[in-house]
Amino acid sequence: MAKTRSMDSSEERPTVTLRQQKGKKSISQTSGDEWQMIEYNDQKKIRRVVSLPQQECEEEFETKPPTAVWEFFQEVFLPRGYPDSVSSDYLEYQIWDSLQALGSSLAFNLSNHRVLKGLGVGDASASIIGATLTWMLKDGTGMIGRILFSYLKGFSLDVDCKKWRIFADIINDIAFLIDMISPIFSHYIILVQCSSGLLKSLVGTIGGSTRAAFTQHQARRKNLADVSAKDNSQETLVNLVALVLGLTIVPLIVPNATLTWISFIFFVIFHIYCNYKAVRAVKFEILNQARVAASVDQFLVHGDVLTVQEANNRENVWFFIAERWAGFTRFGVSISDHLESDRRATQVDRRSINKLGFLATYDSSGGIPLLVSFLKDKTDTRMKLRAIFFAHIMYLVATRDYIMVTIFPKIMEKVVENAHNDDYMRAQCADIVENLFEDYYNQLVDEEWDLDEIIFLEDGWRIRDIVGSSS
Repeated sequence: MAKTRSMDSSEERPTVTLRQQKGKKSISQTSGDEWQMIEYNDQKKIRRVVSLPQQECEEEFETKPPTAVWEFFQEVFLPRGYPDSVSSDYLEYQIWDSLQALGSSLAFNLSNHRVLKGLGVGDASASIIGATLTWMLKDGTGMIGRILFSYLKGFSLDVDCKKWRIFADIINDIAFLIDMISPIFSHYIILVQCSSGLLKSLVGTIGGSTRAAFTQHQARRKNLADVSAKDNSQETLVNLVALVLGLTIVPLIVPNATLTWISFIFFVIFHIYCNYKAVRAVKFEILNQARVAASVDQFLVHGDVLTVQEANNRENVWFFIAERWAGFTRFGVSISDHLESDRRATQVDRRSINKLGFLATYDSSGGIPLLVSFLKDKTDTRMKLRAIFFAHIMYLVATRDYIMVTIFPKIMEKVVENAHNDDYMRAQCADIVENLFEDYYNQLVDEEWDLDEIIFLEDGWRIRDIVGSSS
């Protein structure tokens, strides 16, 4: 009979005289004749130890020797040490990512044919200089677009990389669509191609940035460069396959305009679907504001937090669906922002610092009601998570959310009675945070969330101290 016991990451591993490794499991022969199978989590920490007879341990690890083809494929296209050197969602993501790249490449082949037709390729009356200038203006527009986008939105790519990844692929297909209609608007070809070039430049910026975030998540042995290089190899292989398919089917499709459009629409739908599945396959262990909000809702209603998989499955990945709490809080603002929001901030917020550990100003009449700033010496991940927890509680109370009405009916009754007293509502929310946050945090630890860092939007200001009354 197998004996199972959980093992904390702080416990010492058993003394090993013989060990085999396979995925997230290993077997070892400890002192005497005892054999153990050890299972690990994604952070390579021991999750549990199972005592098994020697025969069962060996059967668990029986594998057929890899073929020469598989060894070659693994060496060329998979990171060294696969699957232990990457995250558990690596293979599923890469399969869908490769399929979406195939669909995108095939759609590009069709749209590129239409671009060349719009530029006059094959038309004796077309101007070579005109086509050259159009191409140069298209590239120039794209360069300006990349610079402006990086300035305006670069800081948000890490926070919502799943959303931005889907967004990039949608505008990529819109750019292909513009290319497809370019022959119809041949008299406005410069405007059409500049619009297409601008969108494609944004795709390049967003795609490269979000790819870096995904790669950082996948690399588990400080092998970021290796994972990135193998990803490029996989993409190159897919593009070669798409090239062969393109050479085969494009000449058969393009003579028929109806068939061309039907094929293009099919490739675009296939591309977006595979991208959605790829993004959904990724299970980030790092919290962002969306995953925190989902886990706080779960914690308030059911008393437990979401697992990594559950939170990622609930996360919204569509940019056109706004988060319900969006625009409610600004983090990391300066003192002047607090003073503009509440002239009494130096007196009242001193007390909020003593209770919460950060500066919070709430003004229900303002554009963004809640402003939060961190002290310079209190900017650890735990404090930031506490601030996001507080902000979400404030949002639920301010909007009279059914969660708060159900869980804290007495508090909500008092808040409604003091509806015009913003300081009272903030104090009530601070009490809720003080009572619940530690339990919430400990449950996140138990569910193996990576709490070494947290990703959210903030302005970056830090406060040294506030001079004012603490009464």
